[in-house]
Amino acid sequence: MSKKLLLCDSLVSEKEQYDLIVNFNYSNAENEFSIPKIIEDNADNFKAKYLEWVYKLGREYINGQTVIDQLSIRKDFSFWWTTLIFEKSKWKSPGLFKSFQLMALFSILERFDDISSIDISLSDKNIQKLIQKWCAKHKVNLNNVTSKSNKRFYFSLKNIFNSAPHFLRALIWIIHYSFKRWPRQRYNYNTKLYGGKGSLLIMSYFVSIDQTQATDNAFRTGYWTSLHELLPVIKKKVNWLHLFIKSNDYQSTNKANNLLKQLNKNNMSTEMHTLLDNSLSFSLILNTLKDYAKIVLTGYRMKNMKQYFVISDSEINLWNVLGFDWKCSIFGKTAISNCLYLNLFEKAFKEMPRQNQGLYLLENQPWERCMLYAWKKNNHGSIIGVPHTIVCYWDLRHFLNVNEYRESEKYKMPIPDKVALNGPFGLNMYVKNHFPNDKIVEVEALRYLHLHSSHRSDNNLALSENTLLVLGDIDPLITYRQMQLLSGALRMLTFSINIIVKSHPLSPISEKQFPNIKFQVVSEHIENLTSKYSIAFTSNPTTASLDTYLRGKKVIVMLDSNSFNMSPLRECKVVDFITTAEELSNKISEVNNIKKLPKNNFFYIDPKLSRWKKLLKSFD
Repeated sequence: MSKKLLLCDSLVSEKEQYDLIVNFNYSNAENEFSIPKIIEDNADNFKAKYLEWVYKLGREYINGQTVIDQLSIRKDFSFWWTTLIFEKSKWKSPGLFKSFQLMALFSILERFDDISSIDISLSDKNIQKLIQKWCAKHKVNLNNVTSKSNKRFYFSLKNIFNSAPHFLRALIWIIHYSFKRWPRQRYNYNTKLYGGKGSLLIMSYFVSIDQTQATDNAFRTGYWTSLHELLPVIKKKVNWLHLFIKSNDYQSTNKANNLLKQLNKNNMSTEMHTLLDNSLSFSLILNTLKDYAKIVLTGYRMKNMKQYFVISDSEINLWNVLGFDWKCSIFGKTAISNCLYLNLFEKAFKEMPRQNQGLYLLENQPWERCMLYAWKKNNHGSIIGVPHTIVCYWDLRHFLNVNEYRESEKYKMPIPDKVALNGPFGLNMYVKNHFPNDKIVEVEALRYLHLHSSHRSDNNLALSENTLLVLGDIDPLITYRQMQLLSGALRMLTFSINIIVKSHPLSPISEKQFPNIKFQVVSEHIENLTSKYSIAFTSNPTTASLDTYLRGKKVIVMLDSNSFNMSPLRECKVVDFITTAEELSNKISEVNNIKKLPKNNFFYIDPKLSRWKKLLKSFD
């Protein structure tokens, strides 16, 4: 008997007329396939398939050469390692999650060979196009495309820029970047930075600067915390190479440089600071444009890339959802920015005295690949990548097909000499991903050392408070959805509960935005809020949920149908994951039935930093 199928991502009436329903949202209905649930249920399988596809794409032969070979930009460095396709960042590539949605959808379609018609109520046009092609191939009737995109074009400089051709966006970006970041004077790395035995270069983002310490001519950042105190004890001469990020405290590189000059003046016996952008020059920009032109010409010669975006042993072509990433990586802003990073690091590492050792914040972003290549090209010492937070299951930047580490190709993937993992959880993630064991070292979790002094006995006091802490997300839309779910849940509760809200610094909220919810906005560090709440309600991407969990609190995490479950607590059975207001209400109601939470098995949090000390001294 033939079946009638509905694909939907919104409420649809008259569902009873369909034999099969595929919902792109979370759904608990017994007669529906939920795409997000299928992704989670088949996570290992889908993840392995995708990583295999990325691996094979780099080795597809085009014009007699592999993609990796075609994109050679230096004698032993391929631009492939900088592409968005290889990076696999859910924050930069919206098509990444859509790729997994398609794998889940086609896993359903393959189960049934008697589908006669499909009705679509989807907002995503790219997925609609793929379904249209599938229906045409399998002679399945397609109709009732009822949901249309609500996106409208608004005339603004940002929208005009985003609608321009890739090469034009690239040129506009490099002009704007140079204008904003141009140094006031040329920086001489050779005369101003330490070198030789005991020298250490730390590459870090210029953000999260402790302003109180800066006023006292001391440099402290939230990324490295207690390591700042350890370095002079073990007699390290530290060169700080900062990647500038615009923030509320530092709106321009000029203001950042003013602080760094003052720090250098007062601390030159132990540390020196500079911005990577201080390497900018006319010749460097010219070399960047030459590299960009080379990559663009190579991209034009690599025609018909679409045919290589097919997942093995499937009918899934990812070009519709990932083609933009490829074009941006080869022709667009991403391409020229990576060319710039390559030249900036090459210049910096060529000019500075040999560094005995290097540390950098490891997130497997393209700039890191450029940095690793330039570092080794100029024969500096050992370089150590430091994941500064927890390694999440769905942060695919940390995961590769096993064959990536076995290849002995001309253009080897740049990797650090060591990866410093901050606890058993991250170690397990890397071991499962077949990362070379001889390149793994274990260190204390610098950003979580405050947990050493936390008291789980606070839990009893918190319970009497009967207070819910809402931890907002960096994305204001996600925070808005959190508050909407909370509003619905409060109407279902049979008792009253106090609510405090700690919003993300980059996405603040106020009581006026949600007049139907009575709550108080707090600004204290989460460490100081321990005794003030019994339950935490968080979005899934935020690592603040882990902070509350490790303090013995009940944690409720909101899942997003349009993204991976990025929660660091994804595999914790005592954590509640919810998708509806009703589920949230039920979990809040269980406030007096909080299960005893397991001890910390995520991080090493020895405040003496014995592991860090051993690692840094081992290279002297």
